[in-house]
Amino acid sequence: MAQIDAGEMSISRADVRLLDIVAEVGLRLTDVFKARGVKFDYTGVVETGMVRVDAKRLGQCLEHLLGNAIRNATSGGAVMLNAKKDGDNLVLEVAYTGRGIPYHVQAHIFDRYIGRERGGPGLGLALVKALVELHEGWITLESEPNEGASFKIHLPGQADAGKSEPVAAEPQADTKTLNVIDRSDDTVSSVA
Repeated sequence: MAQIDAGEMSISRADVRLLDIVAEVGLRLTDVFKARGVKFDYTGVVETGMVRVDAKRLGQCLEHLLGNAIRNATSGGAVMLNAKKDGDNLVLEVAYTGRGIPYHVQAHIFDRYIGRERGGPGLGLALVKALVELHEGWITLESEPNEGASFKIHLPGQADAGKSEPVAAEPQADTKTLNVIDRSDDTVSSVA
């Protein structure tokens, strides 16, 4: 956050496969999903294709949002990641079933230190918001207490994504296999 506050952080956009970023983040969180008994479904990302983003920074955003979702999802619940292109915008949604966010907290959820009462430093969602804004985007929240929440990242500038040579997202963890459940036909796919 100090780099962002000082105006010293920049992003480096490139055309990357969104699924590569999602798979990398999902692999890093596989053990946490298993330990909490939470299902991770990102089948809504498969058809998105190429996006123009800073893969490292978007990966950080997704890791923070998915980490929050895991902590707040009910055991046996689910965390879903969906993506769609809407005109020139990419919309990424991280949603979960679980306790949701109280109404009185929602207006300030992206403020610094709002999450401290749950044991963290309270910077995660503020960092996500700042990184999304570096992409000239915005983030929204929809939540019903005791039902779950949905965070949506909106990233503009996607019309030309995929028209240049793609750049592979750099792996940042040992390779593991992540099973993905396709609800439409109950098949399980593995991403390594």
